[in-house]
Order: sequence, then structure tokens, then C-alpha cells
Amino acid sequence: MADLLKVLADPIRLRLISLIASSEGAEACACDLTEPLGRSQPTVSHHLTQLVNAGILHREQRGRWAWFALREERFTAICAALQPRPDGPPALPDPTLPDPTLPDPTLPGSTLPDPSLPDPSP
Repeated sequence: MADLLKVLADPIRLRLISLIASSEGAEACACDLTEPLGRSQPTVSHHLTQLVNAGILHREQRGRWAWFALREERFTAICAALQPRPDGPPALPDPTLPDPTLPDPTLPGSTLPDPSLPDPSP
């Protein structure tokens, strides 16, 4: 999942996904994506390849042009992974909550480990 989110974290790739999703039929020719992005054809091709390799886009060769479409089932899986589970904690930790793996510094005798000391665990 982390690798998939890394692919999605790039602003150019997010813009490509948006452009393709908003195109007629939710598909677009690579030749139509360079101008709206203001990027060269090799740069756009590189980002499209990353999205295809991650399983986010489907590529179809039509004559000499490559057409790209969203793989909606992949987005559904991403959204499902990021949704809180009704029977347990959220799928991803809430950064506003304390880390349950660390001692509670508000309890007597609890201290946080000193990062300057060596790790005592074996």
C-alpha cells in the first residue's frame, strides 16, 4: 500500500488521473495530455508508465497512439483501505492521538526512552 500511495503522491500523476477521469469516457490519449500538463511527452510518458505499473491506469494501444483509462477497482480498493473499520481502529493511525506503543508520560514511573541512549532491547 505504501508503494501505491507513493505513486499517487506526485502532483503530476494526480493531475494525470484527474485529466483522464474527467475526459469523455474516462479515457484519454497520451497525445492529449502533454499540453494541459505543460510537460514534455517523455515526462508525461514516464508518469503514465508509473501509474500503469501501479495498476491505477489501464493502457491500450490504438494504432500508433496509447490510450489510458482508470482502473476503478483499484481506486475502490484504495478508498476501502483508508476507511475506518467499524469494528476496530482506523486503517491508518490517527496522528492526533498518542502512540499506544509508547509509555504514557502522564503516569507515574512512565518515561519516554532517551533517544541518545542505546536501545536496551535484544
